[in-house]
Amino acid sequence: MILSDPVQHLLADVEATLSRLGHPDPAQLARDLGIRLIYDAKAGSHGGPPSIITLPLGLPVSLERQMLAHEIGHIFMQQSGLESELRAQWDTVGPETFRMHNETIARHLAGLILIPTPLRLRAERRYGVTPTAALQLVRATGTELKDVLDRLVYVDPDACRGAFVTCGKILTQLKTNNVWVEKSQYDRVHEIAELMPGAALRSIAPQQVLGLGSWSGGAW
Repeated sequence: MILSDPVQHLLADVEATLSRLGHPDPAQLARDLGIRLIYDAKAGSHGGPPSIITLPLGLPVSLERQMLAHEIGHIFMQQSGLESELRAQWDTVGPETFRMHNETIARHLAGLILIPTPLRLRAERRYGVTPTAALQLVRATGTELKDVLDRLVYVDPDACRGAFVTCGKILTQLKTNNVWVEKSQYDRVHEIAELMPGAALRSIAPQQVLGLGSWSGGAW
């Protein structure tokens, strides 16, 4: 993304805010930030003032938590002016291009909220950047595996990390950061161990394998 400096600046500001507030859960964070939560037909956010988030009524607790974190991410983007910058740059290309970039950053911000950096670092110190660390974070935070993998792989623009999930011989999830893989999502994989050499592998269900790794020395 071209607007890497504004994005990184916002991520640093959000990290500082979360640290100052003690890394609260999404509901408490919304209260701490003075965001009003309203239940309506669909999810949405308004940076304000006043700051307002709408969520559908009757969601399962875990899904409401994740959606609330995502919408708080949008609030951070709106209040910082980043969303307006993204719209100015990408809306002329097409609204879907703007939405793709906007939602990607909101998901990343939600990851900072749902999986606090101190917790991520503890898991990595204990287990390394491995499937075991990912599964421990799933259990500790109640966050879906795909979102935990996003948090572990896209931790830093310069990090060389990658993750994948296979079901049988089909590559169902693939996330890479400065790591080249010749396969694409939903491709057939004949030798799982050769898909991402050096990644730790773990069976997570019948016919399902999770791979996750970190490499030093620059992109490959």
